[in-house]
Amino acid sequence: MMNYFGNSLGSWLAYWGEGYAAWLFIGSLLLLLILSIKNKRMRPLTAVTLMTLFLFFLPITPSVMSAVNQGNIYWRLIWLIPCLGVIAAALTSLIRLIPKTGLQAAAVGAAVILIAFCGKDQISADNFVAAENIEQVPPFIVDIAENIREEGPEDCCVAAVDVVSSYLRIYAPDIKLAYGRVADGYINRAAVYLYYNVQAAENTLAEIPPLADEAGVNCVVIRTLGEVGDVFMESQGWQKTGDIDAFTIYCKQAHQDDHTL
Repeated sequence: MMNYFGNSLGSWLAYWGEGYAAWLFIGSLLLLLILSIKNKRMRPLTAVTLMTLFLFFLPITPSVMSAVNQGNIYWRLIWLIPCLGVIAAALTSLIRLIPKTGLQAAAVGAAVILIAFCGKDQISADNFVAAENIEQVPPFIVDIAENIREEGPEDCCVAAVDVVSSYLRIYAPDIKLAYGRVADGYINRAAVYLYYNVQAAENTLAEIPPLADEAGVNCVVIRTLGEVGDVFMESQGWQKTGDIDAFTIYCKQAHQDDHTL
């Protein structure tokens, strides 16, 4: 059990990072607990916070989340904890206990400084950066989308690794995808098998061309395999149109399409 608790604590510390934001939240929660003894309006917020904290640190929760979602998203349960609401409720309730207006104003200023000080490490640790495009997708996604638009077939249907297809749906809704995230919304059953082979292309490259043909896909984006991947895909009638970041884009050659028809 201590091992599971250690994993939960590790995820908690990794999420908050350095600084005092987590301690500000914990202190606010303790203050809220004290104030809720007499203030009934504070009790629902206190109860919800304690319930979500219990759920997060429950030893079985990481295993259940991993089994259900097949990935490491356990730490996202922290998003359910109303941290900002607890801090705001605790500080404002404390300020209201001050009888004089002038002292209240001073307390508000002190609270602002406290919040800024506790959160400065999170802000200065490159957690917040200016978006390079309005959709807030990585630059390599923009380059991949432009490559597909310029170099791909006119009626393009794309199969890509998850990290690419997820962003393409946001940045380039005009580009048709063979499936959604984790193969959801697939266009046909062949697209499902193609999805799993595209994710592990280094081991299943030979399966991609026939499955792509069956699924009606004429453009694939896989992790770069170098010359070996280029030679094989070209032998199957697929032309490389670009290497972008860690990914390679292959499009079905037009004369191959005509020949197969």
